[in-house]
Amino acid sequence: MGVSKIARAKAKRREKRNERRRRAEIADALGMSGPGRAPPSGLPKMSDVLVAFAAPILDTLDDDASLDEYRGALRFASIIWNVLAMLDEEVRRSGGVLVDRDKVAELTALLEQAVGGFDEENLALLDALRERRRQLFPDERRIVMDVGAELQGDRVHVMAASTFL
Repeated sequence: MGVSKIARAKAKRREKRNERRRRAEIADALGMSGPGRAPPSGLPKMSDVLVAFAAPILDTLDDDASLDEYRGALRFASIIWNVLAMLDEEVRRSGGVLVDRDKVAELTALLEQAVGGFDEENLALLDALRERRRQLFPDERRIVMDVGAELQGDRVHVMAASTFL
């Protein structure tokens, strides 16, 4: 016996309500509660930063890519962003020399896991994204805590929560 339309609609409303609560809790924890609130210090919205950074990845998606594929690409980009940000922070803290080899090894393992191994194509992608981050966002010291996307009409609206390293 299938689930009724009413039950599915109630479950969907409950799911949306829980998602709004979760986002509100994240925003409160980061001190960024309120709809459309700009990030502190006049920084650009992390969602805009992430979309710009992820452009080479997003451009590989088909025009008819699903919302889940778009979300997956954003999550993938956010993992790479975060690892690169943490590596940059390690360099800053150590005065330009990576001294915490265990931390570097841990972050490198995260990157390798995210891209599925370090073959030529993946290394080229990582190099391109590292260079893109350095050129477009040289002083950005935030990491992505959560990223989401939803359809609004015929466009995708991206939401991202971030925190400072």
